[in-house]
Amino acid sequence: VMIDDKLSQWAVGGRFGKGNNGRLPPNTPFSKRGAGGDLTEEQEAMVTKLLQERSAAQRDKQFGKADRIRDRLQEEFKVRIDDRSREWHVVSEKYANASPFNLDDDVQTLIEEKIVQRAVAKLEKDYDTADAIRDELAEKYNVDIDDRLREWIVIGMVPSSSATGDVDIDDSVFEVDESNFEDEQDENEIVDSGEAVDNDVDLTSLTIPELKVRLKEAGLPVSGRKAELIERLTS
Repeated sequence: VMIDDKLSQWAVGGRFGKGNNGRLPPNTPFSKRGAGGDLTEEQEAMVTKLLQERSAAQRDKQFGKADRIRDRLQEEFKVRIDDRSREWHVVSEKYANASPFNLDDDVQTLIEEKIVQRAVAKLEKDYDTADAIRDELAEKYNVDIDDRLREWIVIGMVPSSSATGDVDIDDSVFEVDESNFEDEQDENEIVDSGEAVDNDVDLTSLTIPELKVRLKEAGLPVSGRKAELIERLTS
């Protein structure tokens, strides 16, 4: 198991290990991202088979064949391929929950409804409303939306019930058993004259307004999504 604290993700098999320029080795199997559209199990199996054939064609330098397979995947299954990350996803209006937590049903339903409202606003070119919904999801529920992969993920800890006016949320929202965790001293925390540099895990527990306060204190830009604010603070 390898852990990526910045993404709040863990993976078996070391998929976080990347080669030059962030590219995964060409023998790494492709993994599926996003909601997956309306593909059946048989269609997904065919996509996997075609991806394997395309990888073999690339290894044999049969680039024309590889391109024809790529085009078939796009035209027949609406599949887009990312060779750098060895991932594929279906172009779809649906968004998948990629959070590593088990959410309360009411909270997940509310988040999904707001994501649908945002998608409708974008289709109607009402970008102000779409941005407002995105910011509300980020501030109240720590939700980060990936429009390219059609995924949404909850970053960090559960927001307090006082920060959410739609649904009462408590610690039971994220059913994470922390009884096996031990307190650890953060070796990366540096205290100087009352100031501390937090690591990524600490920062993900903050709300967007709290992150913006830290950015202002550091003289850094305060625009962008929560993940961008955290990256700016830790760079």
